[in-house]
Amino acid sequence: MPKTLCDLCHDPGHCCRAFFLTVAVPLGGGPDEAAAALAETIPDAPFVPLERSDLEHSDTVDYWRWTCPALTPLGRCSVYETRPQPCRSFEAGSAGDGLCTMHGVRLTGAELAELGLPQSAFGKLAETLDGFVNAARRALQGETR
Repeated sequence: MPKTLCDLCHDPGHCCRAFFLTVAVPLGGGPDEAAAALAETIPDAPFVPLERSDLEHSDTVDYWRWTCPALTPLGRCSVYETRPQPCRSFEAGSAGDGLCTMHGVRLTGAELAELGLPQSAFGKLAETLDGFVNAARRALQGETR
């Protein structure tokens, strides 16, 4: 039985295949310099530089897209229990920048029920994922608003 939005995701691992991190890499640096900059910023992160970003520009640094080699072929995290802080901080459904494919997706009542939350979390506010996330947080905290 699913317990997170990730369990309902139609493209598991999308969020981990190509993402942006705020890691400043010396201008003109390659993948080795990007990996070194990441190691200074987020020690023990398993991420690998994927490509230089065209979205962010600076006169002194480059920004990169990253991928995670800890992703299994099924799109799940193989180091979930010891995943790095950026992964622990990411909330499924929260990224409207395309990172989470579940952002703004309409879930059916059956899909919401699969998450095992109280029926009180499924009011009109829960019709979209944004509403669902807020209603679910309140339900889990015992609020009845």
